[in-house]
Amino acid sequence: MATVSTDSTPLTPEYLQNRPSGAGVKTTFIIDNVEYDATEWKMKHPGGYEILEKYHEKDATDVFYAFHRGETAKMLKSLPQATPKQLPVVDERLKSFRELRERLEKEGFMERSYGWYVYKSLSVYAFWLGGIVLAFTGNWLLSAISMGIFWQQSGWLAHEYAHHCVFWNRKFNNFVTYMTSNVLQGFSVNWWKDRHNSHHAITNVLEDDPDVQNLPLFVWDIKDIPLVHPNPKRSKLNLAMNIVPYQGYYWIPFTPLLRIVWMLQSFLYAKGLKTHQSPVLRKTYAFEYPLLLSHHVWVALLLYFTMPSFYVAATWWLLANGIGGAAIAFIVFTSHYACELYDPNDRCQLNFVDLQLYTTRNIQPGFFMDWFAGGLNYQIEHHLFPQMPRNKLNAASKIIRAWCAENNIPYQCETFPTCIRLLLNRLHEVGLAWKKQVLNQC
Repeated sequence: MATVSTDSTPLTPEYLQNRPSGAGVKTTFIIDNVEYDATEWKMKHPGGYEILEKYHEKDATDVFYAFHRGETAKMLKSLPQATPKQLPVVDERLKSFRELRERLEKEGFMERSYGWYVYKSLSVYAFWLGGIVLAFTGNWLLSAISMGIFWQQSGWLAHEYAHHCVFWNRKFNNFVTYMTSNVLQGFSVNWWKDRHNSHHAITNVLEDDPDVQNLPLFVWDIKDIPLVHPNPKRSKLNLAMNIVPYQGYYWIPFTPLLRIVWMLQSFLYAKGLKTHQSPVLRKTYAFEYPLLLSHHVWVALLLYFTMPSFYVAATWWLLANGIGGAAIAFIVFTSHYACELYDPNDRCQLNFVDLQLYTTRNIQPGFFMDWFAGGLNYQIEHHLFPQMPRNKLNAASKIIRAWCAENNIPYQCETFPTCIRLLLNRLHEVGLAWKKQVLNQC
């Protein structure tokens, strides 16, 4: 199989914690057999500079076309170019996938679906309006439920606007994303892009994919231990040492807290934008931070004018956020975390396409699941084609499933209960392995 790296630097725990990053750090990548030097330009990259650093000296052809339209390639011409010292390996399966991508584009799978997104956006915002009306009419319990559903469903919608699935014009997508995410949900757009773009590019690679870095609460692979705790004896009192063995038991109770955790992370990230080393992100502080604060203002005003007491208001807030958080967590966690994870010390990583297919699992489609998961039950299709509109994913899944069978690569798709069971099994297995290893070394 083709590898994603030609860098021979050993990824020791010390190197991972102190590896160079940021302005002035050499950053090159290969696209269509041309090496581009992004060292001077990367701080202006709208998707963040770290994602470019993760592909330093690697073949970024397929991840580039996953995130960009073909005409964006014109921008590459402004970067210094060179012939790679060694051309990337492109095996038959990768060639076949590139042909598949061209086929899907020609057959209209990437065309925008404006009418469908008008319907979807209105149906989602109806839950927000319903939550407000119900609060003003004294139905605080139904109001909290409606708002919780809105916060989950608008999360999927903001996700698609941020991926530029809706408009070809990126400014339109960004505007709607800021309104939906920052104002209505309390999630920072740039915080989301910073971690989500990396998640897509380096899915389930320990210490590179931020989505699988959940210490001290969760450990998803026993290989994560030496990367985070090179000396377990010195980390004996660490919180993770005491609770991780039981992670399979407290994951479900934790899920309602996900929205609250993400709002806190968003707040801290947006506050730090003022001094961010990227000039592009520093400029967003002037509007991103106030927009984020406006979310908490309108929620506080709604509760102040509609709730009969502080205790009812607090119950409403916890219930609405709990419903939204759990409903998001059960989809996000079940689609990747129980799949294969890769140790960054292992330099035999798969190419972008294989990586997505080994680290991603679909939830069996159906009318309810397609709505509840916001199309993210088609995670395989979404990870291979992040800019594909949601209403095209079902038809694309049939083509991609057949392509996987023809190319002898697994197409992981299970029922929702099975996905939850696999996730809990992974948590229990890693938790027990963690406990055993720590006891043996302490």
